[in-house]
Amino acid sequence: MGLVRIILAISVFLGHSWPLFPPKAHEMTGGVVSVRLFYIISGYLIAMVLNEKYGSFKNFYLSRALRLLPTYLIILAVTFFLSCLFFLWKDDPFLLGYLIGYKDMLSIFDIAMISIPQLGILFLDLFGFIGVNENGIHPILVSWGNKNGYEFLLVPQAWTLGIECWFYLFAPVLLLRAWGPYVLFLASFSCSLLIVWLLPSEISINDPWARRFFPSELQYFAMGCIAYRFRDKLLPNQKSVQIILYILCLFCLITMDGWEFFLPSMLIYLSFSLTIPAILSLSKFIPFDRLIGDTSYPFYLCHWLFLHLVSNEYLPHFGFPIWSSMLYTLSFSVLLVLFVENKVNRKRKVLT
Repeated sequence: MGLVRIILAISVFLGHSWPLFPPKAHEMTGGVVSVRLFYIISGYLIAMVLNEKYGSFKNFYLSRALRLLPTYLIILAVTFFLSCLFFLWKDDPFLLGYLIGYKDMLSIFDIAMISIPQLGILFLDLFGFIGVNENGIHPILVSWGNKNGYEFLLVPQAWTLGIECWFYLFAPVLLLRAWGPYVLFLASFSCSLLIVWLLPSEISINDPWARRFFPSELQYFAMGCIAYRFRDKLLPNQKSVQIILYILCLFCLITMDGWEFFLPSMLIYLSFSLTIPAILSLSKFIPFDRLIGDTSYPFYLCHWLFLHLVSNEYLPHFGFPIWSSMLYTLSFSVLLVLFVENKVNRKRKVLT
C-alpha cells in the first residue's frame, strides 16, 4: 500500500499548499477524500492484525500508541521549539500565533483545555467543535463565522488521529465478532443520515459536522473492515487482473481532481475498498514499497510545519515553494522513519 498511501499524503499536502502559494494547484484526490481513504485502509489493516496477530487487547492498544505517538510528539516538539525560537528571535509566534494572539481572551482553564490535549492524540477531533471569542472557549455548531479551536492546534491535521482513536476504542470489541463491522457501518451511516435530516443544510454540509463528527466517520473504517472479511472473494486469481486494478487505482487517485464529470463520493469509497486486496497482494513485489508507505505517516504530520517554514521564508524555496516544501517534508519524513519509526517498530513486534 506504500504508493497509494504516499499519494494520499501528497494530496493532503497539495490541498494545504495552494492557499499559501496560490493559484490553486492540482490536488489529486483532495484532502477530504484522501483522509477517508486513509480511514478505509486503516479499517482493513486493523481488522487484519486483530484477526491474525494480537493475542490481547492490551498489546493491541500498546502497539497502536507506539505506532502513532512517537512521531507525532517529535513533530509537536519541533514545531513548539521553532515557534518559541522565532518568537524570541524575530517576535514572530509562528504556529503559536493563535494561542499568543488570543491569550488575553483566554483564562488559564481555557489555555489548559486547548494545550494539554495536544500532548496526546485523544480528542483532537473535538477541537472542531470549539470556538474562541472574547468570552473564552465555547461550543459551536459551525466552523464558519467562528474562530475555531482547530486553528490552535500546532499540528492541525492531527485531528484525524482523534478519529482514529475512536475507531481503535471500538475495534477490538466489534471486529472479532461476525456481525461487528456491519453493525458499525449501519450505525455510522445512519448517523450521517440523521445529521442531514435533523440539522439545517447550511450546518450539516459544513465543518465540523461534515467530516469531523466521529460517529458518522466510522463508516469508512467499517468499509475497510468489511473488505477484509471478503478479501478472498475480492482478490482476482489472475495476476494480470490484479495489475490492471492496481494501475487503474493509482491512475484514478492521481487524476481524480481533474475529472470534469460528477462521481458520487460513496462510489469512490466503495470502489477503493474493493481494490484493497489486489493492491496489498501486489505491493510486496514493489521495491521500497514498505519504506514509501512508512514515510506517508510522518509526511502527513509534518507537511504543515514545512509549508509554513517556507511561506514565512525561514527556509529557501529557490523559486519553487511547493516543490521545495515537499522536498523538505519528504526528507524529514525519511529521517523519522529511519531513526525513529524503525526502532519503535522493532519494539512493536514483541507485542504481536
